Amino acid sequence: TMYGIPWAIYRKIRSLSDQCTNKCGKYELNTSRRQHCMIRCKLAKYQAMLAAAKKAGNKAEAGKLEVKVKKAEEEMRKSTQSFKDRGASEQN
Repeated sequence: TMYGIPWAIYRKIRSLSDQCTNKCGKYELNTSRRQHCMIRCKLAKYQAMLAAAKKAGNKAEAGKLEVKVKKAEEEMRKSTQSFKDRGASEQN
């Protein structure tokens, strides 16, 4: 585990500050379904932050967030394609 911290404690600490970890299963193994859920959650979080930055007129922050959204969208596309290639459902 990271820095010698037991895995369950590490996940508990992460779940205190990360809504995506909570939503996607803080104690689940890091399966492809969990990874897909994490990508979907991060994409939604970045899209909400981008909308707020645009509404506030913060162009610098919006520019940074647009890059994050595009990266997350690409990760989502790859993850979705991986599920389709395996004939699996991407539902979590």
